[in-house]
Amino acid sequence: MRYLFLSVSMIFLFASCEQPPSMEEVKTAVMEEMDAAMTTQHEAMSQKMDQVVEAWNSGNAKLPEVVADNVVRTTNGVEESADKAAYEANMKNFISAFPDFNVTMDKFTIKDGTSYIYWTVTGTNTGPFMENPPTNNPMEVHGFSVWQTNDDGKFVREDAYFDNMAMMSQLGYSVSPPE
Repeated sequence: MRYLFLSVSMIFLFASCEQPPSMEEVKTAVMEEMDAAMTTQHEAMSQKMDQVVEAWNSGNAKLPEVVADNVVRTTNGVEESADKAAYEANMKNFISAFPDFNVTMDKFTIKDGTSYIYWTVTGTNTGPFMENPPTNNPMEVHGFSVWQTNDDGKFVREDAYFDNMAMMSQLGYSVSPPE
């Protein structure tokens, strides 16, 4: 009887022990953790980008703290500013020329700490722009920016791309062929 009780107890003991997870279960758990981490990173970067967009839309030409002092901005491959003060001066030029300047973030994604943004800007040219008088014409331009961050998570570079000719033609400018 004693051996029977011991045998039954051992069977229940072994049966109640958890089996180690299968490789598929481990893989699923790891993927879920990675997805959660990526979602958290995406949300954090999205919030930072929202601050930059709000800086453009607020009309005050002041970049938030999520942008590093040594931020570089290029437009269509040409460096426009090499620090935060120069970037803000560029913002001020646009905001002065287009007081209703508005940026909309159409699509946002990140990969390996780099943010990719498809955006639309709108505005009406009611102030001097690029040393030209106002045209009072509206514009709507679609573009794409690549933002890079430093180890502190601050934005240190924006590479913006858009059709400059489309913007200028909406404002009423045209290109004459060479003579």
